Amino acid sequence: DLDRFKAVNDTLGHASGDLVLVEVARRMSTVMREGDTLARLAGDEFVIVCTDLPRLASGVLDNLLAGVTNRLRCALSPPIQVEDVDLVVTASIGVAVSTASSGSGLGSAHRHDHDHHYDHEHHYDHEHRVGAADLLREADHAMYVAKAGGGNRVHLSAHDSIHSEGDCQESTCRWGRDLGRDLAHAVERGELRVHYQPVVASDTGRVHAVEALLRWEHPRYGLLPAVDFIELAIHTGWLPSIGHWVLTQACADLATWREQAPGGAPERVFCNLSAIELADPHLLEVITDALAGAGLQPRDLGLEIVEDDLAGADLAPLLLALHEAGHPLSIDDFGTGYSSLSRLVSLPVAVAKIDRAFITGLPNDSRSCALVEAVLVVAHGLGLQVIAEGVETAEQAAHVLARGCEYLQGHYASVPVTAEVMLAQLQNFQGDTLRT
Repeated sequence: DLDRFKAVNDTLGHASGDLVLVEVARRMSTVMREGDTLARLAGDEFVIVCTDLPRLASGVLDNLLAGVTNRLRCALSPPIQVEDVDLVVTASIGVAVSTASSGSGLGSAHRHDHDHHYDHEHHYDHEHRVGAADLLREADHAMYVAKAGGGNRVHLSAHDSIHSEGDCQESTCRWGRDLGRDLAHAVERGELRVHYQPVVASDTGRVHAVEALLRWEHPRYGLLPAVDFIELAIHTGWLPSIGHWVLTQACADLATWREQAPGGAPERVFCNLSAIELADPHLLEVITDALAGAGLQPRDLGLEIVEDDLAGADLAPLLLALHEAGHPLSIDDFGTGYSSLSRLVSLPVAVAKIDRAFITGLPNDSRSCALVEAVLVVAHGLGLQVIAEGVETAEQAAHVLARGCEYLQGHYASVPVTAEVMLAQLQNFQGDTLRT
């Protein structure tokens, strides 16, 4: 199943999406063995049937399967050009095997050092012979596990972990179809949460803003970070409604802080917007409703966009409308994406976030230091305020402050906390003592 394919249809149109599907099918067909079957089941979901696998020892067969899936991923890796846009297409791949002899059982797929996307469940320790429908269902389940794990990965299914509910609750198969079904009811059941991480002034430690971070209080699995279920939200189509809920909740919480901690409340709350939300024709209406419900102004709600999303469809009209309405716009992962400087110059962006990957090596790694200084020069040259993301130590905080970075965010200032804990921090704020 292709990752984030709905965003292609939403931003470039279904005709462009069809061109992508045709090219994906062509590429996959070039790496298949003679006699294998490639079919498109529906939408962006494909199935490959590999028959007559040789009887090999478990580890050797694991390597053979890894070779098949790696060839598929390599075939998909070059960008696909559609309407002058280079699209990077990745896929979530689920694998299921029916063995015909107990003498050639399938061992667990091992994680290759060069490929951290290859997951595994349990061992095939006995004969596993299933019909076509069951085999397809197991592969489909494994695909959901791969997608829920972040996409762009392979998951090898084991039949014994699929059919045992007890095993599923204690293993990685919790990231499957059941989680997708639960997500459909998470909003109405009140299971979603918003945690907040402060963005503080580098020189004083005062809270300038907060970033809203989605969490899911799952009844069985506990508190899940967004990375554990955001791909499922995209795949199942629930992301827009979840994003709407986050915007509404974040605005309501900011209004509460201003009422109960007037001296320490942040200037604004930043919410992340995905490519799918940016393509939603009702986005401006959703934002307006969230602000009105909390009695806030557009300047109180900052909107954060990943730099890679700027390389897709033309977002200039929408971003200009948001800017003119008064929303501060922020680029996340600045310096890591595909957007050109000329494109950034033309967009009404006010804030740039230095990606945490650049901050990790500070202050001892010379390359990290050079990259951070270069990003600061570019961002300040474009007239942007800068937030250093992922600041964990006092040394990193001092380093970015000395080089003119206005704000920092990370565990050095505070871990992400609930709205209630955030309120207590704001009420107790004393100079630079926010750190927790």
